[in-house]
Amino acid sequence: MPAKVKFYDKHGNLKTLDEIIKLGREGAVVMLSHMEYEVNQGNAFTFNTVDEALGDGGTLIVAFKTGHGIKVHFMAGFVTLVGGYLEIWEEPSWTTNTGTATAVINRSRRGTVASCSLLEDKTLTPAFTATRQVLVNPTGLNTGSATSLWRRYSWGEKNFGVGGVYKAENELMLKKNTTYAIVFTAIGASNKAQIVLNWIEHE
Repeated sequence: MPAKVKFYDKHGNLKTLDEIIKLGREGAVVMLSHMEYEVNQGNAFTFNTVDEALGDGGTLIVAFKTGHGIKVHFMAGFVTLVGGYLEIWEEPSWTTNTGTATAVINRSRRGTVASCSLLEDKTLTPAFTATRQVLVNPTGLNTGSATSLWRRYSWGEKNFGVGGVYKAENELMLKKNTTYAIVFTAIGASNKAQIVLNWIEHE
C-alpha cells in the first residue's frame, strides 16, 4: 500500500491529506464556509452586550485596542427596540480605568482554544496590557480626531431592526495596535439595544 502524502498545516503540525480535506460518510468532499472553518480552527470570537434602559440619545459602547501582531477581520451588528444607529470609530480615546471589563468568547468550545488578543485598559497597568476582554461603557469617549469607519441606522417606533449583516461586504480589517469604539446611539425614548460583534484573528 503506498505511503500517504503528508502536509504541514499553518501551526506546523504534520497532517495527512484526508485530515486536511474533510470527507463525508460516502466519500464526498465536505465544504465549509470560511467562518465555519475558522470556528473549527479556534480563531473565531464573539461578544455581545445589552442595555434595556436607553433614553433618547443614550449610548451603549464597546471599546478595545488591537494587539501588535494580530490581524482582526471584524464584523458588527445591532438590534434595537425603537430606533438608533451603530457607528465604528477608529483611534478614539476614553478615560483610562473606566467601564466594565467583560470577557470575550472563543466560538470553538472544544479542547484548548486560543485567547482573544484584544486589549483593555482597566484591569492591569500599564494601560492596554490585559487581554481576552473588552470594555463596556467607558466614560469620557472622545471621537474628535477619530475616523468614523461604518454607520448603520434603524428607524421606526418598535421596529425590531438589525443594523449590521455578517457578510464579507461588511467586514473590516482592523489596524494593529489601534483603539476602536463601537457605539450604539438611541433615537427615541424607552429604548433597548444589543450590540453583537464577531471577528476572526490571525497572526
